[in-house]
Amino acid sequence: MKQNSSPSLDAGGAPGGLFRRYARALALLLSLALIFSGSISVYFSYQDTRSLMDELQREKARAAAARIGQFIQMVRLQLQGASISGHTGGPPDSAARHIELIRLLRIAPAIGEAAWIDAEGRERVRVSRLGRDTVGSNIDRSRDPAVIAARKGNSWFGDIHFRRQSEPYLELAASGKRPDDGVVIAELNLKFVSDVVAGIRVGETGRAYIVDGGGRLIVHPDASKALRMSSVADQPQVAAALKSVDAPSAVQATVIARAENGQWAIAAHAPVDPPGWHVIVEQSVSEAFAPMFKSLARTAVLLLAGLVLAVVVSRVLAQRMTAPIRMLENGARRIGEGHLEERVEVHTGDEMEALAGQFNQMARKLRES
Repeated sequence: MKQNSSPSLDAGGAPGGLFRRYARALALLLSLALIFSGSISVYFSYQDTRSLMDELQREKARAAAARIGQFIQMVRLQLQGASISGHTGGPPDSAARHIELIRLLRIAPAIGEAAWIDAEGRERVRVSRLGRDTVGSNIDRSRDPAVIAARKGNSWFGDIHFRRQSEPYLELAASGKRPDDGVVIAELNLKFVSDVVAGIRVGETGRAYIVDGGGRLIVHPDASKALRMSSVADQPQVAAALKSVDAPSAVQATVIARAENGQWAIAAHAPVDPPGWHVIVEQSVSEAFAPMFKSLARTAVLLLAGLVLAVVVSRVLAQRMTAPIRMLENGARRIGEGHLEERVEVHTGDEMEALAGQFNQMARKLRES
């Protein structure tokens, strides 16, 4: 007598080809969904971090440029004031100009030397912190570019030069509105500018430096590099700063390029006008994007965990989908072998259960016939 045994719905048995196809399809689908979601999250995280770092770098560059510009503008106004204050209404008085230039040195510690050029272009008074004052030298400076530019009502800025092989100086000139006011030419010690640059802090690796309109390095935290005044115009961040002169109203975009130490850095720039310099602020990419990199590491761990979970879930789902089919397959084979008393037990509440019922009904009719 044949034993009545009903195939049951379980996870036993080696999965067939249908199971592997279902498992692969589900795993691929879930993995793609996780990867897509993770990629979107990483993209927006990068964009937000880049936008924040861009604004931070630009703000520091603008702040430094504003401080330096205000300093130079203040000195320029002091020179104009010195040229006007010495005017007595009569012939130019060298003694009065001498006193005025001495006063100028007292109120402007950054000025190391100053000279007054009269309306005829002759140097009448010179005062200095480093040497003796001279009055009445009458040196002809009428063809001096500084005198020519200042007489036209324009402030004049010369090239930076170094004294004692360490202290940077900038020569500048300004004049009053009256012809008798003459021109005041001063040597401005840029140590204040160097202090501003050295005081800029952008994280642990950030730094700032200044290039002139030709791309030469003129102020740097490392004074030895500034002494050489080497050209860095070929560096992308400097080239971007020099090109911005043609579009001053445009947003000063940041640049990611290699710094002097070979590391990739994010750089922003801002103009100092006058005298046509550019402040460049740099910070290493590894430090600037460190929070984002940590976020990416966490995302990668979560994504890996999600992929493992996706594989497990896909196997479970594939098992539940293929188990009723294997039950129907086994039941059909046993009925075909003549075991008409067996029933296929599938309780899934869907079409599979209805199909199992059809198999059982067919087996019952065969047995009755």
